[in-house]
Amino acid sequence: WNLKKDIRAPIKGLAVNPNNPDHVAFIVGQGWGEKASVYLSVDRGSTWNNVTPQDVSSFNTIAFSKTNPVTLYAAAIVEENRVPNFYLYTTENFGNSWSKSPALPRFEMKSTPLGGRERDIKIEFIEPSKTNNKILFLGVSYGLLYTEDGGYSWDLLDNGFNQQDITSIAISESNPNLIYLRAGNQTTEECEYVDELREEEWEDYEAQDKLIRDTILSE
Repeated sequence: WNLKKDIRAPIKGLAVNPNNPDHVAFIVGQGWGEKASVYLSVDRGSTWNNVTPQDVSSFNTIAFSKTNPVTLYAAAIVEENRVPNFYLYTTENFGNSWSKSPALPRFEMKSTPLGGRERDIKIEFIEPSKTNNKILFLGVSYGLLYTEDGGYSWDLLDNGFNQQDITSIAISESNPNLIYLRAGNQTTEECEYVDELREEEWEDYEAQDKLIRDTILSE
């Protein structure tokens, strides 16, 4: 292993360009004297550029486009009149400029929180389409958001979910219409669902009455 950057603030997300392994980006949250920031490298982490959009309070996750090698997406929180709103930021020129979507829609969280305590709304992931730069999935605390216009309008795909919070997604490489989801990381049950894209008929593959923590290792 090689150390690529040492930073005090909490790292919120890491992404590598699927079209170019030299391109890598990560986001950090506020803390330890650091502001919420986006860092981008085009030389495998040897050097880093701060390409943070303006007026962002915090970040949740980041992703590279799968069809356009210079496009990135970042899910951010912007505090407006003391109210946190979520936005999707998009850059099509490696962070030289960013476009900001309208505020993401909010839906009621009906699932029972783990331990009965309230939980914050959070964006768990951004999953870009493999074939269309404008099609994105967002896993959020109240379901799965879907857009076909780059984030200017959203559909909530939640028909049949046992729990609302969607924490991870896997899309079949050979059949992009086949999607697997994980739901329930912050609620009292965890389920796995499968869907044929846009049919909104989700099948509950397995429900477990316990919380499972994830660990990801790589070498």
